[in-house]
Amino acid sequence: MSIKSQLLLVPILLIVFIGYLSTYVVRETEQVIITKFGEIVGTPDKKPGLYFKIPFIHEVNRLEKRFLPWDGRPDRMLNKDKEYLIIDSFARWRIIDPIKYFTSLRDLRRAISRIDDILQAATKSAVANHGVEQIFRSEPGRPLDSNGSFIEGTAGLDSNKTGRNEIEAKILANAAPRLLEFGIELK
Repeated sequence: MSIKSQLLLVPILLIVFIGYLSTYVVRETEQVIITKFGEIVGTPDKKPGLYFKIPFIHEVNRLEKRFLPWDGRPDRMLNKDKEYLIIDSFARWRIIDPIKYFTSLRDLRRAISRIDDILQAATKSAVANHGVEQIFRSEPGRPLDSNGSFIEGTAGLDSNKTGRNEIEAKILANAAPRLLEFGIELK
């Protein structure tokens, strides 16, 4: 290679390098927020494709767009009958407002911590207001006696008007609005 061609190659490589630093790709499964010295610049990029940024000044912050799992730790909870139950809870969540999420939580670790706090509190509250039969039956039904047999008569039917599905709906109704404040949708 001659010196002339080497000198021509340097600016070309420099242009390619600056071009590489000036672009970023948004995948279908993510949304991107651009920050300039920690402050959000513009609106989030939610559509997949190639985007441009100012190198060394703009920072790309990638946020997941898909539903993510949350698996709560098994916890001892006191129910309505003053019995301790070990409850293991789970949920699905996603970021629906990236700006709220980024300004209040910034990262996945803080989001999981906030979801833990809110969902564990909502679950403890729901468990404390219901009996064992209500918590473990998916549908409302006749209560069981200590031997596992159905209690006959209408008086027993009034005590089990709620099933696990309704309790789960109450937990969701309690926790979902609190998580919306952070840009998180709960399923």
